[in-house]
Amino acid sequence: MTEAFPLPGFPDMAPVDSPKAKDSAAQHHMSSTGIIPGNAPVGRTYPGYDAVVATDGACSGNPGPGGWAWVEQKSGTHESGGEAHTTNNIMELTALLRALRYVGPHGSLLIRCDSQYVINTLTRWAPAWRRKGWRKADGKPVKNRELVQALLETFEARTGNTRVEWVKGHAGDEANEMCDSLAVAASHAAAPTNRRPRTQSRMTP
Repeated sequence: MTEAFPLPGFPDMAPVDSPKAKDSAAQHHMSSTGIIPGNAPVGRTYPGYDAVVATDGACSGNPGPGGWAWVEQKSGTHESGGEAHTTNNIMELTALLRALRYVGPHGSLLIRCDSQYVINTLTRWAPAWRRKGWRKADGKPVKNRELVQALLETFEARTGNTRVEWVKGHAGDEANEMCDSLAVAASHAAAPTNRRPRTQSRMTP
C-alpha cells in the first residue's frame, strides 16, 4: 500500500513504495505493516466521536529493538511497525503521529494513550519548548525534536474537536492490549536476527 505521508523522523520521505523511501527505510531500520482495514470494532466505540484511536509503543532494552502500533477502535483498522535500534519514547511518539496522519484533520477524535510522557509532550511540554526555540527549561536541546515537532504540528492542524485520554496499561482495555501486542510483535520482527528480545520494556508512567 502506498502511503502519501512521510515516515516519522524522515520529513522529506517519499511514498513507501518508491526507491527513495525503500533506501531510507532500510538505512534507518524502519518497518511498517501498512494500514490494515478492520472488519469489526475493538473495545468501546465511544458514541459522539467520529474516530477513536488507541496507540502504544514498546522497546526491548531501551535503546534496542522497538515497535509501535495504533488501532482505530470504531473500525478495527490498524497499523504497526518497528525499528532495529530505537527508544520507547520514540516508538510511543511514532504510534500517535501515524494514527493522527491516518485519521486526518477533520472530524471529532478521541485519542487514548497509556503514556503520560506522550500526553504531556503533546499538551504541555512541546508548546513551551517551541516558544523557547526547542530547548528545555535547563537550556538543553529537546530530544527527538523532529518527531515531537511533527506530532505537535499535526495535532494543532486538526479542525475537529479532539480529546486526549490517559489509559492505564495492562489493565484489560481491549484496544490498549491489542496495540501492546502489535507493538511487541513489531519490536521482535525488527530485531537483528542474532538478537532476539528476551524482555519487553514498556514505560507507562
